[in-house]
Amino acid sequence: SLPMLFFGTQVQSGIIGNNPQISQNTTDRDNLPMHIDFRSVYASVLHQWFCIPEDKIREILFKNYQTIPILKSTGCVSSIHDYNRSLGKEYMVVYPNPFRDKITITFESMGGECIFQLFDNQGKILSDKSFSETNTGSNHETMYFEHLPSGVYYLRFQNQDIFQVSTLVRIEE
Repeated sequence: SLPMLFFGTQVQSGIIGNNPQISQNTTDRDNLPMHIDFRSVYASVLHQWFCIPEDKIREILFKNYQTIPILKSTGCVSSIHDYNRSLGKEYMVVYPNPFRDKITITFESMGGECIFQLFDNQGKILSDKSFSETNTGSNHETMYFEHLPSGVYYLRFQNQDIFQVSTLVRIEE
């Protein structure tokens, strides 16, 4: 059992969990009892940061893991996303996908700031673009990623209360 630390403006402050009870008979070959399953941490981050619905997280992790309050409200409120999903509304479409050097994003804005973040499969932010003022309605943006190696990436879109994540695949020529 290892402690995990999260940093950032969207992280809930405080400590989650209890101190482990260490027996007098514990040796250097013993592990501490696990208070929180690390897969619950994964499920929490997938749901609270990447806005992945809980039923999809069960498919990804092969089981239902309890989420814990790691992050502040980031717009991934289930009622909003359930509502958007029930309408079949896509706020962001990325093409081509798979892509070689660039992508074009068509996105619906409610006005104001729009943020696009590109993550690798380990959660590292590779690109973070913010557009302070966008027109209400349909918008287009082209992004260049010729420096990236082939692989799977995740593009996260944020505008007011709307968050969506799209899986992208970069291929070499």
